[in-house]
Amino acid sequence: MDQASLYHNRQGHLRLDAGDTEGALAEFTAACEGDPENVGFRTSKIRCLMEMHEKGKALSEALILYEARPNSVEAALMVFKLQEQNGLHYEALETIERMIENEPQDPELHWKKADFYSRHENESAALSETEQCISLDPENPRYQVAKAETLLALDRKQDALDCYDKLIGIDPVNPDTYYDKGNLLADMGRTEEAERCYRKIADLRPHQINSFQVLAQFYETEDRYDDALDCYRTMISLNPRKPQLYFDRASILEGLGRYEECLADYRKATELDPHNPEFRLSLESAIRKGRSENSSH
Repeated sequence: MDQASLYHNRQGHLRLDAGDTEGALAEFTAACEGDPENVGFRTSKIRCLMEMHEKGKALSEALILYEARPNSVEAALMVFKLQEQNGLHYEALETIERMIENEPQDPELHWKKADFYSRHENESAALSETEQCISLDPENPRYQVAKAETLLALDRKQDALDCYDKLIGIDPVNPDTYYDKGNLLADMGRTEEAERCYRKIADLRPHQINSFQVLAQFYETEDRYDDALDCYRTMISLNPRKPQLYFDRASILEGLGRYEECLADYRKATELDPHNPEFRLSLESAIRKGRSENSSH
């Protein structure tokens, strides 16, 4: 490696860290002139240009690197990314297709092509590429997640459910999958199945408040307030110092007209967070409603 170029590259990074992008660019340019085919030097110059919002110049530099290193995946991906950022979508697609021709068994290249199609709202093409990823690496959960999301964009809900089932087969203890599946089932009106998914999250993470929060929100949307209140009892037992839990439970109790209980929770939330104006205003409002309710009887 050319020592002068190495020195210029180091100086470039020091200048860049100091916020001197113009000085950094001069140093990186000198490093590239001394060693034109060095991927690291050229990459440093490209990143500097990107920081200066010079996307066109950054693409020119990436193309120089790609011509010098046509078999470099790093260089090709850089060109692909910069072509897209410069609005050269057809050229970007050609670049990723050339890469796939050279490495047809690399699922990550198909993944990048699928992601490209998805960003440009060509969901059918994105689905085709994602399925290619899965055929090459069937145990990769990321590809199944992407397929499910693409199927949902195409309004193919049952097929998306099948993807979530495959994901559960790959990783049966991932709560995110049950959450996504539960949301989809709820959206489809299959509430009993959705509830099983949300309950599974609580079973998998019994000591995490968020697990029961998901279940409580589901019960609220189904007007199953007693079940929601049970969830809040569990959450408060897990973290009795979290004021938001008392506030949220108080809101449910207030809606049910159970003013004595809701006042106790509003007071507890305000005690734990006395500077929260929403808590105090809700407490005052509930006190007025409770008085009005009592005077009407």
